[in-house]
Amino acid sequence: MRNESKSGRNRKLLATAIVLSLSSACCSSPTSVAPFTMDTTINLIQWRYHPSRLIATVNALRRMGKERAIQILTIYASDPADLPRNADVILICRCLFVSPPDGWPKPSLGGPHPTTEFDGERAFPLFPLVISDDIPFLLVQGYSLGGIGTTGIWQLRRCQNLPIRSHDMPEFDPVRAEKAATKLIESAEFQALYASEKDKINAIDFVRYQSSPLISTLENGGTGHVKATGPD
Repeated sequence: MRNESKSGRNRKLLATAIVLSLSSACCSSPTSVAPFTMDTTINLIQWRYHPSRLIATVNALRRMGKERAIQILTIYASDPADLPRNADVILICRCLFVSPPDGWPKPSLGGPHPTTEFDGERAFPLFPLVISDDIPFLLVQGYSLGGIGTTGIWQLRRCQNLPIRSHDMPEFDPVRAEKAATKLIESAEFQALYASEKDKINAIDFVRYQSSPLISTLENGGTGHVKATGPD
């Protein structure tokens, strides 16, 4: 049998504790999505993103209280071998905590895809997220590797001085999401956000994709939601 380091065993124990805590919290509502676990990367970026997963995550953590939520996210963000967790934590914090007086800084995760205009980003205080009629849409599919300037740990230190949200995010509703997506896409701010027409078309596809209902991960190759227009 392969020897396992003490630190490795500790990480496994912590991951198990997180899974049990979040599974319990997520299952408290009969209409909630499948239990959310944080023993592996959430993948709240690219085509695996879905608003319902972020909503379930935020609500589960909110019910645990600020101290416990920050503790769990700190453990989650501390794996140096899993840099995408930085993006996960950055997105979660934008919905879990009240925005700081000077706003959230632009995440330094690399170059966004689709490419966005810096001036256009200023119209979205939660960038790369935007909340349209209570639906948290992701405005970019991901980032080209360009160094990690904004880490999840740094973000959580900032959250220590911020109030946690006082109420749950409304559960995902596909009918409301479809209307919210149309409202977002037709807004002047969205139309001015992207660097080219091609970028904007890709972004529209991505937003429409997010408004589709979540389905069983077993029915869609592990992505967790309907893949109507996204690439293979």
